Amino acid sequence: MNNLASVKLLSMKLLLCLLFPLAVFGQPFNFKSTGTKKPIELTLGWVANGKGAYVLYKGKTELIPLKLKSYKRDTSKRSDPQPDVDSYKWEEMYQGKVTGEYGVTVMLKSISDMYYIRHSDGKRFSFNYVEDTKSYDGKATVLLHGVRLDYAVYDTDELRFGYPDRSIKDLSLTALPDGGARRAVVADYNFDGIDDVAFSVPDGGMGVYRIYDIFIYNPVSKKFTQLQLPKVGKMVCDGLCDVRIDKKHKQLTTSCRGGASWHMDYYRYDKVGKLVWLKSGTDNK
Repeated sequence: MNNLASVKLLSMKLLLCLLFPLAVFGQPFNFKSTGTKKPIELTLGWVANGKGAYVLYKGKTELIPLKLKSYKRDTSKRSDPQPDVDSYKWEEMYQGKVTGEYGVTVMLKSISDMYYIRHSDGKRFSFNYVEDTKSYDGKATVLLHGVRLDYAVYDTDELRFGYPDRSIKDLSLTALPDGGARRAVVADYNFDGIDDVAFSVPDGGMGVYRIYDIFIYNPVSKKFTQLQLPKVGKMVCDGLCDVRIDKKHKQLTTSCRGGASWHMDYYRYDKVGKLVWLKSGTDNK
């Protein structure tokens, strides 16, 4: 990486820290227990909606999956104006059983009220957030259906799937534009009631919409496969842009900007689970 690129990357990192809570981008957070004879240190990671979460204890290599129990966003202070407050609760899933509960509160860059309740004896542990003295390297992880997905928020476009059977699959995501940041989202993109995962980056033009790479989880093969656009159709957007899920009609909508207009493509799934183009439209407002 040349000096100019390094300066741009550092500037982008600083901008992200100022504008967004890093939980939006999937940055893991470190915590240390209070009031215990021997400090307990751990790392919590999750994506913005609280899904794809895990806990990793210091000195261990195994990620323990966390099942989202509740997620609440308090917007009551916006008129002050104050940032929203996000509260998360997860169930600790160890060897298929619920063994504890974690909770944390996040307000922009402030992280507080982190706790763990051990179900075996009901003991509650409190933790303080430990700020990393080193700059964030951009590495992030999603743990979903026992599959570990390692990706980069910025700097590279690599994605690695680490499956429970120890098989590994590497691929490249849509390239990050200069100064862009990648986000991960866990949601049901094919309406089968099972969570899938998507990664998005800003478009390389004006940066007004985001381009998605979506991976659908197959509960039979226990693998992820990338969602492909249909080969037949009069799509106006080049790719999966600003993807929105219409649960009521079981449709996916994409939107992109061209000139002064917003263009939309509408999709549904056929009987064999393939994405089919329905129609397109333009909003000149």
